[in-house]
Amino acid sequence: MEKSKYDVMEEEQRRSAMLLLMIVGRAYTSYQKLKKNKIDRSRFDDTFYTTLDRGLPHVKMMAHIGYENSIDLEKVDKEVLYKYMKDNGLEKEEFIRNYRNNINTYAKIILAFDIIEEENINIYRVLNLENLRGLLKGNLSGIKNILVESGYKLEDSNKSLLDKIIKEDFDLNELDALEKSRLNKNHYDFMSTNIKGISKKSTYKQVYVFAKKIGSKKSVVDL
Repeated sequence: MEKSKYDVMEEEQRRSAMLLLMIVGRAYTSYQKLKKNKIDRSRFDDTFYTTLDRGLPHVKMMAHIGYENSIDLEKVDKEVLYKYMKDNGLEKEEFIRNYRNNINTYAKIILAFDIIEEENINIYRVLNLENLRGLLKGNLSGIKNILVESGYKLEDSNKSLLDKIIKEDFDLNELDALEKSRLNKNHYDFMSTNIKGISKKSTYKQVYVFAKKIGSKKSVVDL
């Protein structure tokens, strides 16, 4: 069967959301056992590191396919888009608000991973359970606190970028040209590597349907 980009993205989104929910839930259950002294710290760490190894690729996937939809949405007739949303039970103002917040969070996640990877930071050092949950909500303060406490010195460009995306009210429009180019290159490289098997063109309706899913959620953790 021939597949469009959105056919592939829909499949990846469902798979990643399901697995991420299961994996994070398993980590939280393990944490509750730690608090009740049913397992020791070493056992919890082993479980959590396994959670990170299995879960982070799905966090990245969801962020990138969400951001991809925002790129496609720039090319559509906005009045037609808003009419589609209203006809399908989602008011324009609610859609715009939720969609913007979620796309900003996806961009934060993409850029946070880019900074961590470029700086060769050990992911296990900066992502404990609370910071993982924070990352999914677009809250990077816990990650920055660990970097500051450990005395880690980021490159100037990465420090400046982290200072931007750490803000609760961060908006994509705050990125300068180089930072936006960096985001888009990282995104392009990811999509080229991970979204494959496309043999037919996507339809505008597929773009709208995917956008509605993003705009219906108050946060990206509403899996």
